[in-house]
Amino acid sequence: MNVRLTYRGRAVTDADVALIHQIIAAHPTASRRTLSKKLCEAWNWVQPNGMPRDWQQLYGHPVYFLETFVDPQRFRGTCYYAANWTYLGRTTGRGKDDQTNKPNRPIKDVLGYPLCRDFRERLGHIE
Repeated sequence: MNVRLTYRGRAVTDADVALIHQIIAAHPTASRRTLSKKLCEAWNWVQPNGMPRDWQQLYGHPVYFLETFVDPQRFRGTCYYAANWTYLGRTTGRGKDDQTNKPNRPIKDVLGYPLCRDFRERLGHIE
């Protein structure tokens, strides 16, 4: 069994990639969200409580903006830039549990991608 990659603890094999291609072929007009739900169902991929990895249902609001981190020492982030992600700056290299105020991990580029035009207003809205 040839492992292509590991994602969230799951080894993705050639057979898994073939299944993904089958799901896409069977639903050519489906959105990425619909396709991902179908894949999670096929893999029986659920949270520890048995529920699917549904952000809006779990947290009660949709996602308006994405961010990711790219280690420029290892990667250029070409795929993100090609998909119109925006460079936002760099991390401090200190991590979330910093106690020394000194870098202790790689400094990464921070990239962002809005999922709707009015994401600023939506993110700033407090109910």
